[in-house]
Amino acid sequence: LGKKIMLHAGKHKVRAELTDHHDRVETLEIEKGEKTHDITLKEMTFYGTLEVKTEPAGATVSVDGKELGPTPLAPTELTEGKHRIELRKEGFDLFMRNISIGRNEPYLFETKLFRPGEKVDE
Repeated sequence: LGKKIMLHAGKHKVRAELTDHHDRVETLEIEKGEKTHDITLKEMTFYGTLEVKTEPAGATVSVDGKELGPTPLAPTELTEGKHRIELRKEGFDLFMRNISIGRNEPYLFETKLFRPGEKVDE
């Protein structure tokens, strides 16, 4: 975030904290005339879960291009944020949808798969 603090020459123990990042403690040896020293904080990763059920069962579930298994898919940990889900089953249309996984939240995704040409109810 570019926050700057001024330190005199010498040895200093510095603790950096930022919401949703791992804290970091560093011992800095500041030389006279030294202008800057960067401290980088690593962002934390948060997870939620995705559970998928289809009618009929047995569709292959892929998320972001990675195959996870057949439906019904037991709750599976995914990173918080947006993901692309694909459901494939022989004899049925490919199903694709964007979903958003919340932090520490379960997401139950249920859908009916349709055969090519089968009428879809809105």
